[in-house]
Amino acid sequence: MLNRLATSPYTLIWTLAIATCLPVLPSYARKILKTNPFPTSGKLIELTNGDLMCYVDIIDFRGKKYTLGADFEICNRTRYLNQRVRLTYRKTKVSKCQGNDACGKSIVKNLIVKMDLIRK
Repeated sequence: MLNRLATSPYTLIWTLAIATCLPVLPSYARKILKTNPFPTSGKLIELTNGDLMCYVDIIDFRGKKYTLGADFEICNRTRYLNQRVRLTYRKTKVSKCQGNDACGKSIVKNLIVKMDLIRK
């Protein structure tokens, strides 16, 4: 009976009707609907210099904590600690060799390249 249902002309017509009626989003709409996994603003908690990049601890407006990578110059912004900041990201090549630049291996990561204080 299961084979009979799967090969029934009504089942085939119904399946095609559903498949063609599903809304298909254009590519520009799909890009808009993608959620950004990185916070664009939050409270700056900690700045740590690492081998590969500066590490930034942020708490977003929902209270979720993030540890994000940033350019080394961002770690000099200690006056922004415990302040609300706006973040700007850019895809940047980062050495994969943990301090040994001679190895030539790198990866591309989204790093914080700009940090602005949010005035109330």
